[in-house]
Amino acid sequence: MMHRLVFSLFAYVLTVSLAVAQTSEWKGTEFSQARIISAVTGVGGEKEVLLGFHVKLGSGWKTYWRTPGDSGIPPQFDWTGSKNLEKTQIYWPKPEAFDSFGLLTWGYKDEVVYLVAATVKDPTQPLQIALEVFYGICEEICIPVRQEFQLTLPIEVNGVSPEAGIMKAFSKRIPAPVGETSAVTSLTIENNLEKLLKIEVSSTIDFENPQIILEGREGDFFVFKERQIFAGKRRAVFIVEADLADKKNPLKGQDFTATILDATIAVEGRATVE
Repeated sequence: MMHRLVFSLFAYVLTVSLAVAQTSEWKGTEFSQARIISAVTGVGGEKEVLLGFHVKLGSGWKTYWRTPGDSGIPPQFDWTGSKNLEKTQIYWPKPEAFDSFGLLTWGYKDEVVYLVAATVKDPTQPLQIALEVFYGICEEICIPVRQEFQLTLPIEVNGVSPEAGIMKAFSKRIPAPVGETSAVTSLTIENNLEKLLKIEVSSTIDFENPQIILEGREGDFFVFKERQIFAGKRRAVFIVEADLADKKNPLKGQDFTATILDATIAVEGRATVE
């Protein structure tokens, strides 16, 4: 859904002049600012609209991806106060790795836009967004932040918001599905030993410094142990130790999401452990 929505939106940008900005007010701390933005200035009869949670950070500060790693606070979004909103889907731009006192974390510096595909219940009525968000910003210390935002999109089609530009830039950083217009063509996960997973990925372009993020159920914990890049630089194998929250379940048959990141690669896929 996301890629179709983004494509149609930004094709539309080419034919419609920019209109009045559609954003909430900035809410700030001493080290960050945040707001809700929209790519369009009205619902205009559309069943889906593209929103964004835009965070700007002070120098040296960072915030986090959906799975922060060894430490950090992932953003948590609560839309329950909204009106005419059926559901939302968050899309996370490619994160970068940070080393914090020997701990590996995944997140963003400077600024980030978390993209939100919002499904409207009734496209003939305004969309009233009420968002409560809890997230963390970190430098040498971490500060939890809780903020509330409101934004209303009227019924009318007023055009494309100026914020569509920065939203388009961050949409290009969303990991693509494995095998669908992405460099990584295959992903397999095997259970090598009792707690070890062997994850193999193949690519149509050379790997430089590939990294992997593995996600399972809530409470599952993964430790990267080893990486091998084979001749030709188009096949990489990762060995990851898995500590499942449910100790009774075997690794074989479990479903995990793997995100593979490199200089020009950002892909993710879901695989069942063989």
